[in-house]
Amino acid sequence: LYSATAHPWLALPGLCAAALFAWDAARSYTAHHRVVAEHDWARRRALGDNPPPLDPCCLLAQHSSGAAHDHKCTDTTRWSTA
Repeated sequence: LYSATAHPWLALPGLCAAALFAWDAARSYTAHHRVVAEHDWARRRALGDNPPPLDPCCLLAQHSSGAAHDHKCTDTTRWSTA
């Protein structure tokens, strides 16, 4: 707080670090929830249920606009037999 009142430019590195940590925390939070959802989907599938695919079905599909799919894709119609 002192640096923000005395010399505002001294607060800039701390604000940048705080922004970086907040971005990383949000990214980690989202990744953790995706892993939990994938594990729940796989557990339900192993118990014989036919759960709907997650949205998006896999992270590769999300980043490729649906053109490519990951090996952990939850859309069973996209699975190949090869």
